[in-house]
Amino acid sequence: MKIIVVETAGFAETGADGKAAQERIREIIKAHGCRLLGPNCSGVINTHVGNVQSIGLVEEVEKGNIGMTAQAGVYAAGILTGLRHVMNFGIVATIGNKMDISETDILEYLGSDDHIDVVAMYMEDVKSGRRFIDVASEVTKKKPVIALKGGRTAAGTKVVSSHTASLAGNDEINSAAFRQSGIIRARDNEHLFGLLKAFARQPLPRGDGILVITYTGSLGVAATDTLYLNGMRLAELEPELKERLKGILPDYVTSLNPVDYSFSMDAEQLRKTIELGIVSEDVGGLIVVLQGEILGSFVDTLRSIDYKGKPILSCVAVKEFMMEDVILMEKAGFPVYSTVEMAAEILADMYRYSLRKDRQAQA
Repeated sequence: MKIIVVETAGFAETGADGKAAQERIREIIKAHGCRLLGPNCSGVINTHVGNVQSIGLVEEVEKGNIGMTAQAGVYAAGILTGLRHVMNFGIVATIGNKMDISETDILEYLGSDDHIDVVAMYMEDVKSGRRFIDVASEVTKKKPVIALKGGRTAAGTKVVSSHTASLAGNDEINSAAFRQSGIIRARDNEHLFGLLKAFARQPLPRGDGILVITYTGSLGVAATDTLYLNGMRLAELEPELKERLKGILPDYVTSLNPVDYSFSMDAEQLRKTIELGIVSEDVGGLIVVLQGEILGSFVDTLRSIDYKGKPILSCVAVKEFMMEDVILMEKAGFPVYSTVEMAAEILADMYRYSLRKDRQAQA
């Protein structure tokens, strides 16, 4: 089947004349048995086959396992280029006014593509709500789907209608549809990006017990609060592992989870502590809070560890001069967050998804 991409704007989003022009296009593609992406979009990019049909400014990007559909074309193009150092995309498809091909069509395709492990959606409205729920329910059985919904307020809805000729709809209904179909709703862009890089690079938590390793006690407290507020908990190491951990820690360190090194943690201590968490039956995942000024000294050590299927997220209070080391961490597969609260919240999101996926597999 032939597919036409119309990236030009000036159609239904502009008023009566634009709507009439869009309807004429609809008649043409129907008469010729074609499908159409757009209009008013930025096209499609597939890094796995080297296909770039987009007006977006795209620098060289690596092949990735994230699939994305976005109603707003420039939004998607900006993400693809701006975040290329910290996450890799496989397919990015923008739909604009979605006169024909919709977010549901793209979601269904991304769900069936073996190159894609996690799906991101930027949405301003939903066409064919029942079909969307049915398709999303099937896709989320296989891979996580994360959606950021625009037009949540009355003012935002008004802007949406002039931007992509969409009606944003009742936000409570959208939330209910996401919950029913297993879609993870991102709160904002930062939450969306945080979820994407964790799901794309890390395995799902094996349980709700988390080992927190930190260089400062205050961030250990913040991690603990966030974990418990999100239905998670601090893991309890087995007695033998506690004794081994005490042998690693400085004499003045008394907390065994969070493990607070109080600015004395080096790469070897980090490795040994992580390895204890890996062998503990009660540890489902790990958070490491690293000192930014010496972040680069930890990268090779973190790469050398066999995590045996347990996720590890890191927190670094990032300053501009540390960005090269942050990118090294990200490229090595370790998601970096600027707050420990975000890292803890993301682990909780991942665990909730793993529970739903297990329930669906058993049904």
